[in-house]
Amino acid sequence: MKNKERGAQLKASLLKEIDRWGIPFYEVPKIELRDARNAPPTDGYITHRAPFVKGLGIHWPHRTIVMSMKVKVEPSLAPSIAHELAHVLVGTSPIGTEEIGSGMLALEYDMAHRLDYLDIWEDWQSEYMFNSADPLDVKGPDDISWGGASPALRARLVSLSFDAARWANLLDARGEPTYKPKQYGPKILPI
Repeated sequence: MKNKERGAQLKASLLKEIDRWGIPFYEVPKIELRDARNAPPTDGYITHRAPFVKGLGIHWPHRTIVMSMKVKVEPSLAPSIAHELAHVLVGTSPIGTEEIGSGMLALEYDMAHRLDYLDIWEDWQSEYMFNSADPLDVKGPDDISWGGASPALRARLVSLSFDAARWANLLDARGEPTYKPKQYGPKILPI
């Protein structure tokens, strides 16, 4: 399958995920990052930009994912869309969110695994930085990247994130999505 076709397939699969969770998604001619509390996301305003993609973000007051029609649709877009969805589902603002200590990591990993782009997600995630000040009290050097962490440490962090996602009722006991988002608010596993 060609890169463009694979990108379109992954985007369609992720839009189905977004729809199943009941999260609003708008594709607009262009997006603008600004203090958009009083500006509707349907006009392309976002309050937080997605990492690695200029034309994708969240309008946080509306808990809405917004994407520009000009974004290049390729497989590497999939982890960014999943990342934004995970922010909304976990229910804490992207500013200062504990991505490792919440269900975010598990939700992103789960989507990458189920939709068959785990290799793309691993590459996308490789530069994510975390440190020993993490709520999980990860032992090791400060500011370690996901890609620089040992496979055992990555597996531990994913496992703990799955626990947090189950605790928040985002994943069931088998690790499957519940598609039952709760009210918005912090859903971080008390450790």
